[in-house]
Amino acid sequence: MIFFAPAKINLGLHVLRKRSDAYHDIESIFYPVNWCDAVELTTSKQNHFSVYGRPVDGNEKDNLCVKAFRLIQQKYDLANASINLLKNIPSGAGLGGASSDAVAILHLCNQVFNLDLSRDTLLHLAAQIGSDCPFFVHPEAAIISGRGDCMKPIHLPLKGMHLLIVWPGFTLSTANAYAHIHPVDQRKPISQILQQPLDQWQNLLHNDFEKTAISICPEISDIKNIMLREKAIFASMSGSGSSVFGLWNEAPDIDAMIAGMKVKKQNIFYTKIS
Repeated sequence: MIFFAPAKINLGLHVLRKRSDAYHDIESIFYPVNWCDAVELTTSKQNHFSVYGRPVDGNEKDNLCVKAFRLIQQKYDLANASINLLKNIPSGAGLGGASSDAVAILHLCNQVFNLDLSRDTLLHLAAQIGSDCPFFVHPEAAIISGRGDCMKPIHLPLKGMHLLIVWPGFTLSTANAYAHIHPVDQRKPISQILQQPLDQWQNLLHNDFEKTAISICPEISDIKNIMLREKAIFASMSGSGSSVFGLWNEAPDIDAMIAGMKVKKQNIFYTKIS
């Protein structure tokens, strides 16, 4: 059985404070995007995990897909499985691909092994895998708070807009990003900022990781500036980087932008939001 795992972008990302459990309290808006990985799971005599498409850094035992399967296998005494992951979403790009893949494993196990797990149970399992994982249990635009595990659905006026995501080809470490962050507690909530007209978001809506990421990967700033020159209503880095996305009311001249950005076409995703 195959499950398509979507990416997400962050509309703003505030790091509010460091918690006693070593995580940080954040506030952001997660928005699902149909740039998808494909995850296949079948029963097998032995556990097996293979990755195709884009490379994935790290050891197999540290992969969130493997972690997710081991968690649910042990909890429900499941048979072994063969997992095949086709990576389309770049890793270390701030798009949540690894978290989404892990939740895909939970959904697949729920179906393949007829577990009949409720949404609340899947959310509980997802939270044990990673902070971003609960969002992907039922991905819809949501205000994200806590360490990333608190969600409140939100309506955003993005239908019909044109979305371009560009990955500059550099992987950035989330752990390193947090190590250099300076939390700011007292700020206007992102949910209030998004009540302003969309053409005002650029001056009001910020990603706290962007400054540090640009110091490591200046291409982030270059890509963002090209998008804004091409009349993007809003452009920002996603997550802890390094992907940058832009929103337009009308279809932008993507070819002209790509020429200026000097990025590979496979590192670009474009869609009209439906």
